[in-house]
Amino acid sequence: MAGNGTFDYDYNEPDVLDKLHTEAEEMNNLIYMYTGMYSITILLGVPLNILVIITLFRRIGNYEAAIWLLGMAISDLIFCLFLPFRIFSAWENFTWRFGWILCKLNSFVPFMSMHSTAVVLSFMSLEQLFFNRLSCTSCRFNASKLMLLISWFAAAVLSCPSLVYRVVQYKNNGVVCMDNYEYETTGLVTSEGLKRKSAVLYMRFIFGIILPVASAAICCCLLVLRKNSFQIKSSVNYHITKALVIGHCLCWLPCLCLPLWQHHSTTEISPIFAIIVPVSNALAAMSGCIKPISYIIIGLHFCLPWMKDDCTTTQDGEIEITDLTDLK
Repeated sequence: MAGNGTFDYDYNEPDVLDKLHTEAEEMNNLIYMYTGMYSITILLGVPLNILVIITLFRRIGNYEAAIWLLGMAISDLIFCLFLPFRIFSAWENFTWRFGWILCKLNSFVPFMSMHSTAVVLSFMSLEQLFFNRLSCTSCRFNASKLMLLISWFAAAVLSCPSLVYRVVQYKNNGVVCMDNYEYETTGLVTSEGLKRKSAVLYMRFIFGIILPVASAAICCCLLVLRKNSFQIKSSVNYHITKALVIGHCLCWLPCLCLPLWQHHSTTEISPIFAIIVPVSNALAAMSGCIKPISYIIIGLHFCLPWMKDDCTTTQDGEIEITDLTDLK
């Protein structure tokens, strides 16, 4: 031991060198994983969401659900435009150089996109039950616009913890953008801070996952009792809503569940979270491009009413599905 009370390590020892080499290799793998997945999301999400926005603007008056899909495409596009900041930060060993405002927005925008998508998907599930009873097309369209505004407002309120608890702090490895649920920057963890963190994590999980899944499940069960349940289940809206709910859960479920598990777990399994939590965060970023990809996949089997010209409309105003094999 040295005279100042610190330990003198011989960095030429094999054990120390192996440990440093392993840590450096893990950090490089983490950087490559983040930059790779974020870059893929940008390359796919930006042009595809722009294409969806342009297409929906052209057909927005003919398809009442287009306003909701348009709202999700806009939020996903904004989400993708903020990803370059994360790429630059990851490439510089997660050092943050863009100030505290962008630090807060870089967390606020993804969670607002997640919450708005969750609320919109819930509304789309309810539309299968109630909106179809409105014979007035303009009334259904105006109701959709109102619900989109409500979803954006609710998402902004639910994402406010990112504006409050996301801060720029100085660490040993430089300036980082991170969550701090303490009102002081002493580095100490208090019971009040743990309670605030737990409340935020549960709120995100409930409104981000439980809300859309429960709405879709309840509406699906109630559809069985409807006389026209087969007609509704064979509609394009039903298939799009089901695909978007599944894609939303696949992207965001690990990102929202793992922090809760980590929050209530012991330190013995912390090395596991050091591997799977970054992967779940990168997977959540893929939600920025998953929706337009879902439209393309569904479009290979069904005629999307806002992407095709040869869809037929029934007397009740419902869009009929046309198998593309019949169009050849």
